[in-house]
Amino acid sequence: WGHNYENQNESYKVHVIKRTILPSPFKLILNLYRMSKLTKKVILENNIQIIYAQNSDTAGLPALYAVKRTKIPLVIKFVGDWSWETSILKNRTKKNLDEYYLNPEKSFFVRFTKFFERTIAENADAFVVPSNYLKKILKLWPVDKPIFVIPNAISLDKVKKIQTKHPYIICIGRLVPWKDFESII
Repeated sequence: WGHNYENQNESYKVHVIKRTILPSPFKLILNLYRMSKLTKKVILENNIQIIYAQNSDTAGLPALYAVKRTKIPLVIKFVGDWSWETSILKNRTKKNLDEYYLNPEKSFFVRFTKFFERTIAENADAFVVPSNYLKKILKLWPVDKPIFVIPNAISLDKVKKIQTKHPYIICIGRLVPWKDFESII
């Protein structure tokens, strides 16, 4: 969901779900419902053969809805644990991801978010992860599905060395603790 989008390419169609002015919890529920209905509609109208969800939460839920109604395979990209990330951002834990798995939090929030993402994961046919580390984390889940490692980054040996008097590094990403931008700075 997001802002209006003008489709600049005639070879594919982009569907946009307009933002709503409802308060946060209601907005999320409404948007997930709209995404689920639209996903199913697009699948049926276009003879889609597989769904590739970009995560196991906000993309995974509408994908799960559509998969349950259309019976097509679901592949989920796992880029991190939503339960852990949300717990870090809401100051519910200070543990790193490994510690979080070795000694899990017991709060209702953590149990709910884990249940939510595991339920979606149980219905996936396969997973894609960007690293062997995340493959190791995903194997800790009670879900026995194929996991394929497909790195996000490029190989540095394929990039030309750039000579400059003023070395700069541009790093683009969310400023969250687990991205460790501090070590670059």
